[in-house]
Amino acid sequence: MVPADQVVRIWSSEAGSSTTMLIGTDERGPMELWTWHLVPGEGTDSVPHPSGTIEMLHVTAGELTLVVGEDDFCVPAGAAAAFEANLPHSYRNEGSEPMEMTLAVSVPPVSAPLPATATAHAHGGAAAATDTP
Repeated sequence: MVPADQVVRIWSSEAGSSTTMLIGTDERGPMELWTWHLVPGEGTDSVPHPSGTIEMLHVTAGELTLVVGEDDFCVPAGAAAAFEANLPHSYRNEGSEPMEMTLAVSVPPVSAPLPATATAHAHGGAAAATDTP
């Protein structure tokens, strides 16, 4: 559990836009849950994430312009979207009302290289033939 007074404000603007990470975990690769507030005319860009990163969002107020690569998507209040975030992407409020959304980000786990003996076992190499149970 993360108490409300311990959530982390990551970004904010003088006009009043902001992003706040509500909770995150590093189990099986990082996973984060965010709340976003963008005032009209503001937005933010994101660089591509590792392949396999998935973002899911739900707009609760206003209208989001979601840009993934070269494609723009209009996501109105009540609608949701999901995409693989391995392309440049941005979140913009091109409307006349503040936009609110909840965003979840799941990054795939980074696998550590196996030790040489484990690699040989996995591939049926010489180590597998010489090991005794």
